[in-house]
Amino acid sequence: MTESHANAQPTFWGRLIDLLQRGRLPMLVVSAALTAASLIVLPFVPFSSDPTEFMPRSEPSVKQWLDVTQRFGGLDTLLVGLAEPESPLTSNGLLTLAALTEKLSDLKAEGVLQARSLANVTTIIEDEDGVLNAELLVSSIPRTDDGLQTLAARIRADQQVFGSLVSRDLRGYIVLITPDPRKDPKAIGKAVREVVEREHGHLISHYFGAPFFEVYAAQTATAKLLWIGPLFFALYIVVGILWLRNWRAFLAVTLGGGVTLLWWMGGLYLFGVEASSAALNGALFLTMAALILLARLAERWVRRMPNSEPAGVFSPNVLLILAAFIVAFWLVGRSSVPFVSAFAQASAVGLVALGAFVLLAFVPLLSFFSRSSTAAEPPQPRPLTLSRFAVIVLAVAAIALCASAVRITFAVTPREMFGEKEEVRRTLAFFDERFGGADVFQIEAAGDFRDPAMAARLMRLTDLLEGSGAFGDVRSISQVLGFLGQRFGGVHRIPKDRSAMDNLWFFLEGSADVQPLVTGARREAMIAARVPPDSPLTHTERVERVQRAIADSEKLGVEGAVLRLKALCRRFDLGIPDAGIEGLPGVAESVKKKTDPATRHDKALAALKAFMDSPDAPFAPSDEEWARLAEALKGGAEMEPLITGMAGFAEMGGDAAMAKQLADTLRTRLAAIQLEAEAKTIVGELLGDKQNQVNSAFVERAVGVVVDWLDQPTSAATEMKLIVTGMPVVAEELRASSWSGLWQGLLVLLAAGALAFALFTRRIVPASRAAFEATVAAILTLGIGHLIGLDADGMSAPFYLAIPPISFILSAWTLERGGQTATPSRFAAGMALTFGVAFASLILSGIMPVIRFAGIPALGLAVATVVSHVSARVGRTGLQ
Repeated sequence: MTESHANAQPTFWGRLIDLLQRGRLPMLVVSAALTAASLIVLPFVPFSSDPTEFMPRSEPSVKQWLDVTQRFGGLDTLLVGLAEPESPLTSNGLLTLAALTEKLSDLKAEGVLQARSLANVTTIIEDEDGVLNAELLVSSIPRTDDGLQTLAARIRADQQVFGSLVSRDLRGYIVLITPDPRKDPKAIGKAVREVVEREHGHLISHYFGAPFFEVYAAQTATAKLLWIGPLFFALYIVVGILWLRNWRAFLAVTLGGGVTLLWWMGGLYLFGVEASSAALNGALFLTMAALILLARLAERWVRRMPNSEPAGVFSPNVLLILAAFIVAFWLVGRSSVPFVSAFAQASAVGLVALGAFVLLAFVPLLSFFSRSSTAAEPPQPRPLTLSRFAVIVLAVAAIALCASAVRITFAVTPREMFGEKEEVRRTLAFFDERFGGADVFQIEAAGDFRDPAMAARLMRLTDLLEGSGAFGDVRSISQVLGFLGQRFGGVHRIPKDRSAMDNLWFFLEGSADVQPLVTGARREAMIAARVPPDSPLTHTERVERVQRAIADSEKLGVEGAVLRLKALCRRFDLGIPDAGIEGLPGVAESVKKKTDPATRHDKALAALKAFMDSPDAPFAPSDEEWARLAEALKGGAEMEPLITGMAGFAEMGGDAAMAKQLADTLRTRLAAIQLEAEAKTIVGELLGDKQNQVNSAFVERAVGVVVDWLDQPTSAATEMKLIVTGMPVVAEELRASSWSGLWQGLLVLLAAGALAFALFTRRIVPASRAAFEATVAAILTLGIGHLIGLDADGMSAPFYLAIPPISFILSAWTLERGGQTATPSRFAAGMALTFGVAFASLILSGIMPVIRFAGIPALGLAVATVVSHVSARVGRTGLQ
């Protein structure tokens, strides 16, 4: 239908446009009122900034990981890494660490609940009298080399600290910061960073945690905005005016885009849509869509024939395009992928705001624009062979790039999000090199860990994971319990007696150092296993090793002991053949035969006598009294009457119940001493010539394993529930769901947009041509984006979804009424390229997330403009 024909038959649309333009002043007053209302409700628009908002919480694995990290504070914890630049464990470094820890602890008002480091962590220390006390691990900072060596030995002996708060090479420290969950995490991260940057001295600082990463990106980008910001606006203004060659139209379109954004914010408030970080991407899409659409309308108004009716300019297809994609975005908004659904919902609201602005404000506003008396419709394009060739080239290129487009990947972890030369990657390299890896597997264990059997299985699993070869470092509460068990009972193991177990938990009551490893009720524990960056294992192989370790942790007896000893040999890189470890039963039998039972018993009694003479004993028996006790212990006679008659026992006011308790303690301790001695001999035999070469920590833990075998736990704790999670596990599913959500969203937008537009307009050919352009543009953008490294993340991926609606708005076929040929819009193409060029200036920030954020829209606008222009140069007759 030609425009003159349309003029001859006024329609409802024509009468509406005429009414809007004749009542332009009231319409502009209404528009001003809506703008003012949007400004008023702007502070009340619900906004959330959550680093997990891009994750599909409906996915069981994601929900499980978020639940685990919330219970154990994984998402809130901030880590400050400090590296010694030259030599390990220096006095100056320790002084700086202590001062910095204290200053960070003072940030209570800013939201730091506590700061823990090597400088203020406690440990169990035996004093000169043999009494065990909880004291600061670094009670004073040594100033001499000998003092530093003594401190280094003490650190290596503390399994809770060594490799956790200080690296195994003693060249890296960690300050563990617990933030107040009621405060803004980014504000806390900024305050912490400011203190560290001011106080870190010669130590090299590193910052790990989502708030730190966000602060880094924001501060780096803000610093460069001092010159990128002016460059952005200069490019936008200069390129826009030069391209449009009509500053009034440029100004009207720009102001229109700004007002539309305000109306969009009001729409979010009206429809109750939360303005999350993912939803705010809809603001950029709306800006692009508004500038391009308003530019098309402004050009049609300026160039229309004199005396022709406005209805020929403001085609109803304007609103039909918007309606088609409001429907399409509504469908996409039902996606289970958060960044897809949030972007789609916000974009749908934005298109409603854009449609309202076109009718209520832009149509009346353009009626103030005068047109030249020589204005005329631009000439119809000629179908050129070159144009047909260009269309074929574009189609072939799209087909060729399909393979690249479908291989587009999603950056999920910080390692993938940031570039190799950026601060975040340097931080990850610090944790990789010093602490065994920056990525952490988490194995959640549920059970009653006051039960020795449950805690013992957790220790077995920890040992097996350490020796699995899949992890650079493994941490669990069982290591802390084993350390305490060794300090109190002499053996690195979980005590078999429940009362002894209760004593260990009592000692840890209120300790902030174990909060990331076990809940206060002691019914949930966490094993944190760091993934080494240079590991040859695939994700699947790593998970398989974890599952194998879980299954093997149920095994008791000689099989379980052999598996644990093999794991510890691998963990400490001893190179002992498996066959030697598998000979454990024979070695144990040989040890028993070599040593006379009476001799073993006498040695154990001597060790028990040393305990009774120490300050830890309730009283010290005389030599005569001890001789009678030793005889009773050797022959199995009753000891209670003997203890009751001892002078020291009477002086302390002991009764019969206390005498029985002491007798039981002596029997238990004697048995433990005998087991320990036997286990040490067995381990020594297993080591053979390597006895004097191995790490003392291996010997302590190996002795504990052998004691566990000799003194079997009462239960394998098979009822313990174990769940494997962590970011490396979740990342695999996040990538898969994000990829699926992106392609589903694209297909729905392309199909629903084309179908709705065709149904609304009843014009199949223009809808098909526009859909073809949108499809080609989407594939080319995805394919080129992957080839040049613009793979997606949660913030940038929605801009790939913006390509179909932008392409439809750019298409010369969507607003034309003839159907045979279409005229490319110079204004629309100009605004698309203007915005793309200006936005591309943000790439100069050098931050990978910002590069993706700017590069994908810039690439998409350029590709969509080229595809639309080439397609418009070929009319229906040009393809025949």
